[in-house]
Amino acid sequence: MAATQKNGDGSYHVLDFQNLNDKGLAGLVTALKQAGAEIAEVIPAGPARKKDGVAMKQFSLVDMAGQIMAFNVIESGDVSGVTLNGKVFPETHPTSLKDFAGKIAAGFEKTEQSFMASLARKVAKQARIDTDNEQKKNNKTAVKTQGQRLVEATEKLKSAQNALKDLNDTVTTRQAAQSDILKQLAEVRSQLQIEVTTTSRLKYQIKALQGAA
Repeated sequence: MAATQKNGDGSYHVLDFQNLNDKGLAGLVTALKQAGAEIAEVIPAGPARKKDGVAMKQFSLVDMAGQIMAFNVIESGDVSGVTLNGKVFPETHPTSLKDFAGKIAAGFEKTEQSFMASLARKVAKQARIDTDNEQKKNNKTAVKTQGQRLVEATEKLKSAQNALKDLNDTVTTRQAAQSDILKQLAEVRSQLQIEVTTTSRLKYQIKALQGAA
């Protein structure tokens, strides 16, 4: 449990190094609420790590605005360092749980406005980036679509050209066949004319012979 200890310089508040989690920090969260700081989330400490030969753990508190205050706690339960939204926060050296909560709440309150403004700028910047990326994506899609249309148009033109060639070949073949037929017809007509002339001559000769008889 968190406790208040005394030394030659007076009383100071320490935390329970073994319970830097929701359960162990419940009293601090309650005190913070009483001090005007609503905590949205407690990020419990992970395994201890050594720094300069001293065991240390870190836990964090997230307020309703999304601000994060991270606490480095050494094995004795003393807070050895604090950061608020990634920036160093002055050492609190709390004399009691109430004093500790009050200093944390004051820190959250002091930076909330600038934090929200910074967050709004980040959101606006990300929105612009997303819009630009979407526009680039749309432009790329449009270019790709135009390219696809060109390919399709080229394929259709090639297909039409092939169909026209086939048609021309068919017409040429038919024209050649028609030419042959006309030639044959002319030959038949010529032969027929010869036969008509020959028949007429023979009829005339027969008639002449009959008259002579």
